[in-house]
Amino acid sequence: MQTQKMGSLYKLYCWGWKNGVLECFPVSQHWLLSIFLYYRRGFAEGSEWRRRQMEGSRWRQNQMEY
Repeated sequence: MQTQKMGSLYKLYCWGWKNGVLECFPVSQHWLLSIFLYYRRGFAEGSEWRRRQMEGSRWRQNQMEY
């Protein structure tokens, strides 16, 4: 997502990204925030970033075993 001045919308995106990466919000809070498109977009991109990081660390572990 391109960074642009969006005020509170950007804050929703950041909360979503943070929760996507760390899974730090309670389920009820995540559910309430997910009504906002920018939160959902941040959550999806944060989750995707976490998935790629985990795949990379697994790949490095496999390389060390050989």
